[in-house]
Amino acid sequence: AVVSTQSTGSSKIVCFAFVMAAQFTDMWVSAIVGKLFEKVTDMAVKNCPGHRFKCPILHRCQQLSLFDKLSMYYEAAKLEITEDLPKIFEEHSKIFSCDPSQKSGMISFAVNYLRGSTPESIYFGKVYKEQYEVVMQDEEKSKKKKRKVANDPVTQAYNQTFESFVF
Repeated sequence: AVVSTQSTGSSKIVCFAFVMAAQFTDMWVSAIVGKLFEKVTDMAVKNCPGHRFKCPILHRCQQLSLFDKLSMYYEAAKLEITEDLPKIFEEHSKIFSCDPSQKSGMISFAVNYLRGSTPESIYFGKVYKEQYEVVMQDEEKSKKKKRKVANDPVTQAYNQTFESFVF
């Protein structure tokens, strides 16, 4: 969609808002699909009859492709994700700075998206975006760094020293 920017600056704001909404929706779909991939993979591991063996060749979950896992566990994973959508949205909105007032609309969008999709459309549609993976990896690195700094003995001593002061 192209929005004209010849008149006032307000059309630029509309264009920017449209682009930001589209990017957020792409990332939201990636979040949903990412959770779906996690769920079907976890279900395959949980239901694997070969876990009493050490050798990976005897583990059915190791032999299945992601598409096979989607085909087998899509419906069950979809139900679990639909129940978890409010929690997924909260996590997602913190990272991508989403307006909380959009929660019900985005959850409704996700429910309709999952209802209308199939394992084939998820897998072959390539809706999981590389940008989402990069952002999530950066977020994980940031969390690890914060935990490391918080656990640093110097930081702990500093915090304990100044906790008693009242400003």
